[in-house]
Amino acid sequence: KKMLGKHWWISGEVAQSMAPNYRTNPLKEQTQLGFSGQANNAYALGFGGYSPRLQTRFEAGYRKSGQNFQSFSNWQMNTALTNWSMKWDQSLWQKRIRLQLAIRTSQWENSFLPQAYNTSSIIRSGLLVFQQRKLPVVTIGYIPVSQLARLGESVVETRYQMVSGNIWHSYRLGSAGLSSSVSF
Repeated sequence: KKMLGKHWWISGEVAQSMAPNYRTNPLKEQTQLGFSGQANNAYALGFGGYSPRLQTRFEAGYRKSGQNFQSFSNWQMNTALTNWSMKWDQSLWQKRIRLQLAIRTSQWENSFLPQAYNTSSIIRSGLLVFQQRKLPVVTIGYIPVSQLARLGESVVETRYQMVSGNIWHSYRLGSAGLSSSVSF
C-alpha cells in the first residue's frame, strides 16, 4: 500500500502459486508442480481514500487470477476469476446519516469442463444508517443480485433481492448498562 498524499492510497499485489494438475484421471504421469504459464498467476490493484472536506470515503479494486491459481483465502478449483468492485461511503447531516453504496462484479470461467462454463454475477448494495446521540441507531440495507451462467449453449439467469433492517439502542437502567436490538 502506497500513500498518495495524506488521505489517498493505491495498492498492488502480484502472486504466483504452485498447484498440482488434477485434470487428468487417471494420472498418466506424476503430478507436476511448477510456475509455468499464466494460469498460476494472480494480481490485484486497489485505490481509495477519504476527503475530509466532503466527508466521503471511496474504494475501488480489480483482481484477476488464472485457472490454476491457489490461495488460502479464495477457493477456486480450475477456474479463472476476474472481478472489480467500487464502494462509496458518504456522511451527511453532521455525521448523523451515513450512506454507503457498493457494486461488485465477478466473472468465472472453467475451460476444463467438456462444455464451456462461464458465470457472471453483479452484486449491488445500499446501506443507510441514522445515528443520533441518545436515540436508537437505525440501519436499512438493500442488496439486489443478478447472475448469468452459461453451460454449453444454455444460459440461465438467477436474481434475488435482500432487504434488511436493524434498530439498536444502548441505555442505562440504574447503574447497569443495557442494549436492545430488533432486526428484520
